[in-house]
Amino acid sequence: SSGINAEWPLRPGEFDGNQRLKNTIIESLPVLQKTALLFSLGADTKELIRMKVEELGNRIWKIALISAGAGAVPLPGFSLVVDISLIERERAFQKKQLGIDESSLNKKAELLSMIKDDLITAIKKKKVPTATLR
Repeated sequence: SSGINAEWPLRPGEFDGNQRLKNTIIESLPVLQKTALLFSLGADTKELIRMKVEELGNRIWKIALISAGAGAVPLPGFSLVVDISLIERERAFQKKQLGIDESSLNKKAELLSMIKDDLITAIKKKKVPTATLR
């Protein structure tokens, strides 16, 4: 019989070229599609983390522009409230994108059979088990 074997023993993430293919697809997309795809993927490889950090950096000018617009509103304290809200929302978004939010760290610790605080210590010391970084 022809076609794909349903009993194939490997998952897509186990192919050596899988990450190269993912990177090639991401890099070939127009800006908006690239950003959307990148932010929909987990931060599970060094290259994806690097790409996400670059893309997150590209968002800063937009946040600054919104902050500047709020600063032009002549209401006392309005700019401060908007800035605090913007900073908090962006901080939470970036932590989630990089997989360092509370929920992601709990999941990773559970997958590695580690205590979350030990995982955080290992990350800070760059001694994360190699199985987590492809």
